Amino acid sequence: MSLQQAIFWDSIPARSQDSWRYVAYTSRSKASEQVGTSVAETLLNLIIRIIAGIVGGYTAGSAGGKPINLGTVPNSILGGIGGVVGGPVLTGVISMIFGSAHNASIALDEQAVGSSVAGAILTIIIGAIKNKMAA
Repeated sequence: MSLQQAIFWDSIPARSQDSWRYVAYTSRSKASEQVGTSVAETLLNLIIRIIAGIVGGYTAGSAGGKPINLGTVPNSILGGIGGVVGGPVLTGVISMIFGSAHNASIALDEQAVGSSVAGAILTIIIGAIKNKMAA
């Protein structure tokens, strides 16, 4: 439950169980309208993170040469995992650096950049560990 939902729930007194359900339903719908998190937006963000992570992992594995390269498919899989897991963290860092004065198209660019860098980082780390253990 977000802070906005908690404030909204506490500000309207509920007298019966039916009115409590109405308050909970309206608070969720108003909070989701304010935040703008729909299923389509969430899936779009996930798809962007996966594709950007795959690109970052593939590029890092290919450019890293023999010590890092695990192969096309493992590099892509690790990049996708890194994009999904580490992408939100790096996207948050990018948002902190540039501030909140940006529009939606820049937010998509931030996700793509953060996820591709996270995918590359995970691919480089796993590739270096695997090749170090093999040597």
